[in-house]
Order: sequence, then C-alpha cells, then structure tokens
Amino acid sequence: MSIVKKLIFIGVLFLFTVDCYSKNKQSKPNVILVFIDDMGWEDLSCFGNADAQTPNIDKLASEGICFEQFYVNSPICSPSRVAISTGQYPQRYNITSYLAHQKDNEERGMANWLNPEAPMLARCLKEAGYATGHFGKWHMGGQRDVNKAPEITEYGFDESLTNFEGMGAKLLPLTKDENGNVGKIWENAESLGEPVTWMQRSEITSGFVDAAISFMEKAQNENKPFYINLWPDDVHSPYWPPFEEYGLAKEAGKRGLYLAVLEAMDQQFAKLFDFIKNNKELSENTLILICSDNGPEKDAGRAGNLKGYKTHLYEGGIRSSMVVWGPGFINKNAKGSRNKESVFSAIDLVPSLLSFTGTKVPEGANYDGENVIATILGEAKKSRESPIFYSRPPDRKNYYGFEDLPDLAMRHGKWKLLCDYDGSGPELYNIIDDLGETNNLATTYPELNKLMTEQVVQWWNSMPVLKDKKQTCVNLNAENFQKTIDGKSVNLYFLRNGDITMAVTNFGGRIVSLCTPDINGTMADVVLGFKSIDEYLAANEAYHGALIGRVGNRIAGGQFELDGKTYDLPLNNGPNHLHGGPKGFHNQVWDVKSVSENSIVLTYLSEDGEMGYPGNLSMVVEYELTPKNEVMMKYTATTDKRTPVNLTNHAFFNLGGEAGGSINNHILTINADYYTAVDETLIPLGENVPVNGTPFDFRKGKSIGQDLGMQQTNEQLKNGMGYDHNFALKKDNGRMSLAAIVVETKSGRKMEVFTEEPGIQFYGGNFFDGSDTGKLGKPLNYRESFALETQHFPDSPNHKDFPSILLNPGETYQTQTIYKFSVVE
Repeated sequence: MSIVKKLIFIGVLFLFTVDCYSKNKQSKPNVILVFIDDMGWEDLSCFGNADAQTPNIDKLASEGICFEQFYVNSPICSPSRVAISTGQYPQRYNITSYLAHQKDNEERGMANWLNPEAPMLARCLKEAGYATGHFGKWHMGGQRDVNKAPEITEYGFDESLTNFEGMGAKLLPLTKDENGNVGKIWENAESLGEPVTWMQRSEITSGFVDAAISFMEKAQNENKPFYINLWPDDVHSPYWPPFEEYGLAKEAGKRGLYLAVLEAMDQQFAKLFDFIKNNKELSENTLILICSDNGPEKDAGRAGNLKGYKTHLYEGGIRSSMVVWGPGFINKNAKGSRNKESVFSAIDLVPSLLSFTGTKVPEGANYDGENVIATILGEAKKSRESPIFYSRPPDRKNYYGFEDLPDLAMRHGKWKLLCDYDGSGPELYNIIDDLGETNNLATTYPELNKLMTEQVVQWWNSMPVLKDKKQTCVNLNAENFQKTIDGKSVNLYFLRNGDITMAVTNFGGRIVSLCTPDINGTMADVVLGFKSIDEYLAANEAYHGALIGRVGNRIAGGQFELDGKTYDLPLNNGPNHLHGGPKGFHNQVWDVKSVSENSIVLTYLSEDGEMGYPGNLSMVVEYELTPKNEVMMKYTATTDKRTPVNLTNHAFFNLGGEAGGSINNHILTINADYYTAVDETLIPLGENVPVNGTPFDFRKGKSIGQDLGMQQTNEQLKNGMGYDHNFALKKDNGRMSLAAIVVETKSGRKMEVFTEEPGIQFYGGNFFDGSDTGKLGKPLNYRESFALETQHFPDSPNHKDFPSILLNPGETYQTQTIYKFSVVE
C-alpha cells in the first residue's frame, strides 16, 4: 500500500452493495442527518452527561446504536460540514477553518465558498429521485460580506432554510434576556438572501424542525423518498436558553447557559422524532443519524476524558458521539447497543449512504471516505481501512490556553499521531489505552513514529491547499481551478524550492505559473497562462503550459502506417493532425499520484483508439523543482500494442515576465547544426538543412528578432510566419545535454534547456493575436512569448530516416528535460 491512500474510486465496490439495504422496501429509504453545532462527546446524557438530560435523543439511542469512536474531519465548523457533505477531505477545497469575511478568508489562504461542483451527497440523491432539503446552519459559503456565493439549492437541494451563514431563505434569531430586552443577531444577514423570518433564538431549532416536517409531508404526498439535513445552530454560542430559564442558567455561568440550550434543543427535536415514529411507513423506512460537527467550546460542553476542545486536533476536538436509529434497518441484535471499537469518520458517511440508498456513485467520483454501511447498521463492526487525516485550522495555533498546537494529525488503528507541518514535534499515542493523550510514545516506538509522520506529512503535501498565501508571485486562487471535467476533479497545486515557485494544474498537466528572481531578486512569472480553469477551457491558444501527446508536433494528413495498417487521426491544424488531436493529453484530466513540497507526479492512461492511436498507453510524468533552481520533467510510458509516442511540454515563456513585451530582444542559443525544413503547412520536406548562413543559425547566440526582417524573402520563415521549426540537436541520442540557452538582458534572467531528446521545436509566438488575456489581466500578444519543446522530429511516423518514436510492448519509454533558471550580470 502506498504511504498515502490513493483516492478511491468505489464505483466497482458499489456494484456489489447497491440496493442491498433497500431492495426489500416498497420505496427507497429516507435519511435524516442531524448535525449538532459545537457539542462535546459527553454532552448527551446517553454518553454520560449527568448535568443535563437529553431524553429524546436518548430514546433513539436505546432503540438504535451509539458509536463511541466516530470522528468528524475537522475540529471547526466549515471544513467539517464540507467533509460530511462531499465524502472528501475539506482541504481539497481550500476550506480549512471557519468561513468568514472575504479579507479574512484570503489572509488564511481559503476559498470563500465550497465549489458547487463538489460531489455532494444531496445532488447524487436528488438525481436518483430523492427530495432533498437542508434546514439549519450551512456555513459553506454566503456569510458576512460574501454575498456572491451560490445558493444552497445549487448544491443539490430542492429546498433550504438556513441562518446567517448561507444564501437563500433564512430563519434569523431574536434574543431576549432576563430583563426582557429584545435584540437581533446578524441583522445584516438579510442582505444575503430572502425571504427572512425572525424567531426567538431559544426556539429556532423548532423552526427548522417545522420546515423539515413540512418538507417530509410534501415528499410523502409525491411518493418520493427524502434526504434531509437538519443542522441546528444549537449548541453554538452565544447561548440563549428559553426566557423563563435564562436567569437561573446564567447564575451557573457559561456552562449553565450551555446546558439549558442543550436541553431545549433536545425538547425541540421531540416533534421531529415523534412525527417519524408515529407514521408507520416512515418509522420502518427512515434512518436517522445524529452527531456533532466538532468538539465543544471550553467551559461549555465537555468531552469526558478526551483531551482538547473545538479547534484542537486532540480527541476532544474531533471525536463526536454518534447515534444511529432506524428500526427497519438496524440489525435486531444491535438495537440498544454501544459500538466501542469501530473507527470511522464523517467522510465515510457519503459512500455509505449512497450504498444504503441504492444510489450509484457518479462516474469518476473520487471519495476519501469508505463504505462502512454494514457497521452503521450493526451488521458488522468493521472500521475504515485507511487512516483518517487532519490539519489544524490555520488561525488556531494557540487556543483555549493551549500553545503551539500540532498542525497535523492522523488516526489509524489504535494509534494516533500529531506533528507539525514539517513532521517535527511528533506526539504518538495508543489511543485505546490513553484516551487523554498523556503518554507520548514517539521515542518508545521510533519506527512507527517515523512511518506515521511520513504518512501524514505526505498527505498534507498532497492536498491542493494554499499553505502559504504568497505561494507564487501572482495572485492565484486554487478555488478558481476546482472543476469536474469528464467526471474527474481538477485542482491547482503549488510547488516550491529555495528560490522559485511553480503552480501546476492536473488539467492537461499544465504549468500555470513559474516565478523566478531577476538580477535584483525581484520575482516575476515567466510562464504565460490564466487565473482560472474556465479561462483555459475558453482560450484560443489551446496548449498553454500543457503536456503534449500522444505525439507532439504535426502528422501529415492525419495518417500514418504501422505494421501494414493505416491509422487515421482527427485533423485539427488545417490538413494535419497536431499535438495528439483536439482531445490530446493537453485536454485530459491527469490523476495526481503524489504531491510534495517540490514535486508532483501525474499519471494518465490513454486507451486504445483514443484520438485514433493504437494501444493502451500508461504514462507517468513528474515535475520536480530541484535545489539548483531547475524544473525537471521526467516522462515514462508503457504500451500493450506498438504505437508512436512523442511527449513534451508546451510552456510559453517570457523571461521578462508575463506581459513583459516583445521577446525579440531575448538572446537565444541553440546547439544545432541542422534544422528541419517544412512546407507551407509546417510538414517536414524530408531533410534536415544546415543552419549555417541562414536565419536559423543560433549556435553562437543572437537576439530572436535579429533576422526576422528576412521573413518575406526567406521561404522557411515565411512558411512558419517566423520561427516554428524543429532543430536537430548536436548530441548522442538518449544522453542528457545542453540544447538551448535564453537570456533576457534587462532582467538578467537566464534559462538553460537540457534534454535527452534529439530535437527541440523553437516557436516564436507567431500566432498570438491578443485575443486571450493572461494572469495579469493583459492581452497575450504577437511575439511576446516563445516555446522550446524538446521532442523527436515532426511527422516522424512518416519519415523512416528520422529517429524512431515507436514504442513496443515490453519496452519503457523514458526521457527527461530540464529547464534551469539563473541570472547573469
């Protein structure tokens, strides 16, 4: 097993589990998820609270199952809600703490709202015929001054009623103290959506309950199963118990107020529970799950013997009491039982409930959660197999009297590890024997400590989180790259070494940004690109920063013959096939195998027949930033059928920075005595021509623009509208050697290109026309960028005298290219 669990595509698993719990029912089962706010592990009386009583939840517990080792996936509100809604770690969406004002979110490197294309449980169920409703707190976008967030109904809900932290219809709280003074909380939340209803804060849970019951009645009348989120504001501060109890509760301090609110909430749940129980059809066909979003505030709720509070990665912050009720589904031998051994978490609820409802997993969905529905229903006591990983809210390093709190945590089996982002300060606990996390065993079990530290750090580095808001020299927001394309998730990843930073998206394996210092240490982005995935999809220039294949460059007429068979490829460049066709590798979503601080590994399987090419081609591409300020690109591929392969990267550079003006003053050196002459469609004429005495002689270095004035008289420059030609490098094939050098004299930036490839395609930005707008908001103009694509020669399958690009089964395609950056005086 790899160190970090690969994202699990569980569609195959579901072929065996779909309908296993609903097939004997007249209709699909109903599901209600009750997600209480800021409740401690011990706060329900069925979990040991002797200071307050929760008889209505306790009654469900006595007829269902209590789970003692259930975890949520964050110790704070918003990310916990993202996890339980999507089945994925919230770090994938740059939601790592509570969502607040736009400025606060930006300063913490966070999104302003959850990407509406996230794989929401509600959307899956709605598409399967469910009525879906959200009633209560949302807090996944649409709060404070974030007034452009999607409405809750855009996430797969037919109907919603929320509080001040969500877009759409609202139920907002009035307050009344012991003196009868009435106030409003978050009055300005009216600006975030209408209609707005005001209700006493102490009764507001009943308002959400009434809305949920009305929704259930409507679904019943329409013969539709329902899925409901009932997510109350309770028991979050400020605490406003019923008016008649306020004075006495206040005398008992913060905890007294908290307990009064807890008891009032339980009483308001009674109407919902009675509605289900008194309707035989519903009572036998409804599953209710009750848990909390995170641990309690200090001096309010309690977590028993567990260490820590809300915002902490210790058990008190992330372990939640959980009650599951469903007489028609729970194993009769498990009713009224306590499951003390099964370890699973909120992300596991999504795949589990999809299985339970007989709902197929969306094609391409990748969940971090696992299907544990048998455990939830008391049929088994199996734990999730993979570790549960955590990161600390970035704004909570010191909180509730704890200083220098750990940044990361993981739970696996009986072991719990906490450490900082770099793996330092490890704390290792046997959590079964040491609930209070008091006996650090990191030095007692050094090998286990090392293994788990490596696991959690690698997991953290694999997350597309803005770990440092100054990750690049341009303002890139990973949220703008989160999209589902062809059923696969697209994200943006940040890499760094000592001096340079790089951003890569797995859509086309594109280099989005590459920031390098000039002679004065000033950073600039030297790669052209865009600030969002939608801009890449809409761009006139299709290849910005992309991985190119199956065959880079042109193939004449879109045809080649191999082993006596003619293969026809789609034409996408006049009469020719270019860069693997319209759905070449530049337009595919690559899988992310691993990410570290300075590298990312991408994989892609190009199936037999894709874009007309033979054979299943399995590829691995690694981008690595080395300590020498190099971008190292390693390409590996294997095939099950003989096929041509010619991979490269198509980054467009301007060493003066994006929008840095003409590249004509860049000094270019190419280590080549010959270049490949082409016809007017840029197909090779069949021979490599000496560069000596031509505008193509860059052996001693010259400005790119020096000979462009000859374009009208030089046939080759005319055919390419400038430079768009392959140079046959002076080298032994297969050996890494210097291919080209580019220097921009004003900034002093120097770029050296090393490769194992026999050729390099030099393109001078001849077809840019300013119609695309780059990351800096400026047009990408004619001859303001260049590309140096290391590769085999164009149209190689049709030229037997060119170095072969054929790959046979049993062979491994391997090649490397390096872009090295430095400065010159």
